[in-house]
Amino acid sequence: QQQPPSFIHPLIIGSHLVDPYYYSFHTAASYHKLIPPMNQQVYLVTTTMRNNTDIRETSYRFIHVTPRKFFGFNTVTIEGTTVNMADKEKTLIDSLEKFKYIGGLADVIRILTHHIDTLDVQRLVDYTVLMGSSTLIQRLGYILDHLDVSFDEEFLQSYSLGVLTYFDPFNTFDLKPKRDEKWNLMVNIPDSLFQKEP
Repeated sequence: QQQPPSFIHPLIIGSHLVDPYYYSFHTAASYHKLIPPMNQQVYLVTTTMRNNTDIRETSYRFIHVTPRKFFGFNTVTIEGTTVNMADKEKTLIDSLEKFKYIGGLADVIRILTHHIDTLDVQRLVDYTVLMGSSTLIQRLGYILDHLDVSFDEEFLQSYSLGVLTYFDPFNTFDLKPKRDEKWNLMVNIPDSLFQKEP
């Protein structure tokens, strides 16, 4: 009888823990090489209620979403096994909505700023509309404006409820908010987040 391998890739283990699922947030961002990998923590999106669990020194975090938000992933192969992974655009839209699972709002904006040329901007817009969150629409619109990329502003704005909302509800940067009339946002993040580092 063969001994089981002592090391099984955490993403293979995770794929057996809940159904349906896909990997997103920090896990998918590091898979797509948008952010350095973070060991010991794996993020799975699922429509099922499941408690977080630790297996072999890895913490599996299950992020529950409504069925409407469960989309935007493909199968990828990890060490000969297929697993469900959010595509780059869905990884970033998930993260823009629930940014604590990728490190913080600054991390999402930094990734978008540095990788916008490799992303499908129309897909970012479409995914945001499908998510059905007005706050998410307002955030993405403001970011895309700042990154000076062309996108269908009228289409995106037509799905916004236009309710005045804070860009960063946690006021991480401790800034006095300034109102952005176009996206009806109280902007309390520094402009420096949009600067490309050399």
